[in-house]
Amino acid sequence: MTVDIKLVQEQLEAVREYVICTRRRFHENPSASGKEEQAALFVEAQAQELGLAHRRYADYGVLVRLEGARPGPTVCLRADYDALSMQESPDNLAGKKVCVSKEDGLCHACGHDGHAAMALGAMRVLHALRQQLAGSVLFLFESGEERGGLTKDAIRAALREEKVDTCFAIHLDAAMPTGSCNVEPGARLMGAASIGATLRGRGGHGSRPDEAVNPINAVAQVVCALQGIIPNCVVPGERAVLSVGVIEGGTVRNIIPETASFAGSVRFLSKETGQLILDRVSALVRGIAAAEGCEVESLTAKVDLTVTVNDEKACATAREGIEKLLGQEVLVSREPWMGSESFGFCLEQASGAMMFLGIANAQKGTGAAHHNPRFDLDEDALQVGVAAEVGYVLASMKLL
Repeated sequence: MTVDIKLVQEQLEAVREYVICTRRRFHENPSASGKEEQAALFVEAQAQELGLAHRRYADYGVLVRLEGARPGPTVCLRADYDALSMQESPDNLAGKKVCVSKEDGLCHACGHDGHAAMALGAMRVLHALRQQLAGSVLFLFESGEERGGLTKDAIRAALREEKVDTCFAIHLDAAMPTGSCNVEPGARLMGAASIGATLRGRGGHGSRPDEAVNPINAVAQVVCALQGIIPNCVVPGERAVLSVGVIEGGTVRNIIPETASFAGSVRFLSKETGQLILDRVSALVRGIAAAEGCEVESLTAKVDLTVTVNDEKACATAREGIEKLLGQEVLVSREPWMGSESFGFCLEQASGAMMFLGIANAQKGTGAAHHNPRFDLDEDALQVGVAAEVGYVLASMKLL
């Protein structure tokens, strides 16, 4: 048994305005990462309106379950809805935005408002089709994604408890034209790790460095030496980056401080490479500290976000749904994204895929980089995203 494609298209069209209005609501009323109480209440109200079972997890995450009429797989559609702590510009790249955050110092500059709106749109479409569904759909609204997968353990537990067979997510992409879709197997977003250390020397006067042990010297050597890890240890051509963003030490120009520190980040496209880099960072810090006569007071070299690795079968399923509902022409190729995403933790629990959805439209002024005050999205892309999510569910249930 297959669904009537014409009926699906009609339901998709019926939610078009709802999705746009919902995106604007999320955008104008952003919730801070890890504090998405208002966003969670809104999602729960939408589920309640449709009579769908829902529950909280990890304080501000929400799980909504839609049961089909016949048995089949449980397909998870994941979305996030937290905002960034930054001041939004009222302008995009071409002029005024259609909507702007009403909260000073808090805004959606990464597209999570669109992610949540698309998931709620897909929920309405699939609810209308529920008598034809062969399986269940779990809508997972994640709390704290911008804080490095704040609720990753709770998400893993939820996917196990709900017996999820496969999962799918969309990330809006400002580097791709509006409505273009990319879903390819393999590593698609990088893993991320934190690095840093505090080194303790012996304080003294700047006129007698011989009577002190200057931790600033040691930290400076560490920071310079870190830049040699990737070219000397990582296979040429493999994607990996290491960046230092913080150096701290001292308050007065002629006083040698007791401590100095640095902090940075590492990105990698394979777990093995990531661990290799972190091991070398640790060894390098300890070696230079010892050579300079400093103690390592604290050392950080830990993975925060795992690599997002798409399953080949799940990508084929996604492409099948997209081709049936949107046409093959919307599918494009794209290099792996240098950013990181907590959806990788979902993919460690159940096979699935993340799709990149283009939102760049020069005429409308969309296309500014993510986490940029002028970031904006072309709302025409949202309908494409809803169709892709619905298509993934229907293809997973063998209904197309």
